[in-house]
Amino acid sequence: EEIEAAREEGTRAAGEKQRREAYAGNCWAVRREMDAGVAKPQSSLPLQIFIYFDGYWSALYFAIEVLLFTYKGVVLRYPPSTWPGEFTMVVLFAVFQKIRLYLGTAGNKTEQLGGILWFVLLTIPVVLILMYLLEFQVYVLRFEVFLAITGICFVGVEFFLALIAACFFTRRAV
Repeated sequence: EEIEAAREEGTRAAGEKQRREAYAGNCWAVRREMDAGVAKPQSSLPLQIFIYFDGYWSALYFAIEVLLFTYKGVVLRYPPSTWPGEFTMVVLFAVFQKIRLYLGTAGNKTEQLGGILWFVLLTIPVVLILMYLLEFQVYVLRFEVFLAITGICFVGVEFFLALIAACFFTRRAV
């Protein structure tokens, strides 16, 4: 049994090595095509620029919202157990947005359709959270309205740029 298990492990390792070499060979083949002028990069510079600045905006938005929720928790009277739920929405925004921006950057730079599709899919919860923070929380300050609308604009533009990039990546795969 031990010999059989070792043989299976060796076969699995060899298969893994072949997959890595095939991927590396494919990457080098694409690179040779680019160097020869046959293939051009399909990644989207406008999408990457928006993702870059959205990363900074999202960090700033999260920090400001934490400060505003602290202020609102101290100064304003919240119904019981409402404040923690609304603060959780801000934390969820930060988590979803960080994952979304990472997948968008990785998918765009590597021209992989999967990363871009996950980026587009994760746009849905991010927009829903921003809409909640814009319209449905107990106390919405005017400054929060401005911040949420700015966030929705960033996410909306990125959504459409990602769809365009996905079309280019799909065309290249065919």
